[in-house]
Amino acid sequence: MKIAIHQPNFIPWIGYFSKIEASDIFVILDDAEYSKGSLINRNKIKINNSAHWLTVPIENVKNNIEESKKIYEIKIDNKQNWKKKHISTLKQYYSKSPNYIDIIKMIEEVYSKDFEYLYEFNIQLINHICVKLGIQKKMIFSSSLNINSKSTERIIEIIKKIGGNIYLSGHGAKSYQNESMFVKNNIELYYIDIEQVTYPQQGSGFISSLSVIDYLFNVEKPNKEILIYKLTKAGNEN
Repeated sequence: MKIAIHQPNFIPWIGYFSKIEASDIFVILDDAEYSKGSLINRNKIKINNSAHWLTVPIENVKNNIEESKKIYEIKIDNKQNWKKKHISTLKQYYSKSPNYIDIIKMIEEVYSKDFEYLYEFNIQLINHICVKLGIQKKMIFSSSLNINSKSTERIIEIIKKIGGNIYLSGHGAKSYQNESMFVKNNIELYYIDIEQVTYPQQGSGFISSLSVIDYLFNVEKPNKEILIYKLTKAGNEN
């Protein structure tokens, strides 16, 4: 059983959904420490032929040892008028896109709900996007597993607890991941390569790695054919 693990990012890029599609069970790492400036509360869309951030404001977080917070503890700063600004921006720059009516309706539906915690809002969006792409995968919150270990040991405990035997990792983890621990625990380690697929965008030029909503707006019938990836077993990368 193939397991992938990732933080609950805000309207993630296409590759995030490739990782979900490649797995049998996708673990939402909601009990990792929140990192300021990460993609948990922001992502990019295309405005006037360049990439611009769309950000969900959060209540003040001080990133030090004493006051570090888990992702599931991060609260949205709902005192700010961020929802109206987001919707207004999306309507202004995507109103002429081929799939505008369907996707703005989806986004407005999620935005119409009141969320206190950021991860809950993000997961609602992720679930709705999975439906639009035709992805049907089981998702589990890591916080529900009651695992307190760290780094590679933590990943292995998660995989074992949910009955997995294959772990799909991003290449970024290779610098700190202890590959030998996977071998000792009879878990096959694979690295996932995401292909940067182009699609029609408004304006001139193509900007890669934007939020998946750019794709959803710009393609009349979005589907998971956009999710192109390759799995390579650890040790066979070259």
